[in-house]
Amino acid sequence: MKIKKGDKILLFGELGAGKTTFSQFLIKNILKEIDYVSSPTFSIMNEYGEDIKIYHADLYRIADPYEIEYIDLFNDEEGIYLIEWAEYLDYLTPKNRLEIKIKYNEDIKYRDIEINYIGNEYDEKFQEELI
Repeated sequence: MKIKKGDKILLFGELGAGKTTFSQFLIKNILKEIDYVSSPTFSIMNEYGEDIKIYHADLYRIADPYEIEYIDLFNDEEGIYLIEWAEYLDYLTPKNRLEIKIKYNEDIKYRDIEINYIGNEYDEKFQEELI
């Protein structure tokens, strides 16, 4: 499955598990012209790209889900969203989403990654790709 405009990618994992590193890799590979991707830990959300917009958010410092409403999260229907600490979305969790859970492996140098597609939109995308 390819990542497309409008996709919402929610990242879960402990502190230091690799959510930001994964996001940086993904953004650089989608937007070839981007050299540096910074962590949005303090800015809460960074925006990248022109033709393809990618919004990279880090919700770690959000104390209450109501605060998320003020950062205009998910307002761009064609934007790709990468959300770190997605468990803080609470009632704002999108119905259609890609969930990536990054966990420490027994060997701390490695990570286990679990990917789940949730929602009818992804069911339709899989059907299109299978045909």
